[in-house]
Amino acid sequence: MSALRAAELPVELFPVDSDARSTESPRTGAWIRRNGLMDRRNLARSSAAFDVEVTPVDEMLVPQTSAIEGTILNFSKNGLCLEHAELIVEPYVRLDWTVSGQRHNAIIKLRWCRALGADRFLSGGRVIGIS
Repeated sequence: MSALRAAELPVELFPVDSDARSTESPRTGAWIRRNGLMDRRNLARSSAAFDVEVTPVDEMLVPQTSAIEGTILNFSKNGLCLEHAELIVEPYVRLDWTVSGQRHNAIIKLRWCRALGADRFLSGGRVIGIS
């Protein structure tokens, strides 16, 4: 992954018009905000609906589970909102996607997570690296 920071996030890395765990492990989800307040981005958001592979990683960016499917719903210069089917308890995720035959990935520090219903979750976070 390059040293590209979120402030330099090139929007063209994202497709413009795309179609749209276990409780016995040490995975705790301690980072999840439990007070109901979500981190709100002050920047304008671009709508999106494209699929990504979501790999939960620890603080050392080591994968903790296999990749799951997710959908980026919107993004801004500093963050994004992601819909997924499994609860993510790790504080970071690696997202992988392809645009025009080129593979990209990003590391996201998750800031919040909420359930939408049975097997549907929304998570939001800050982009800390992208390539």
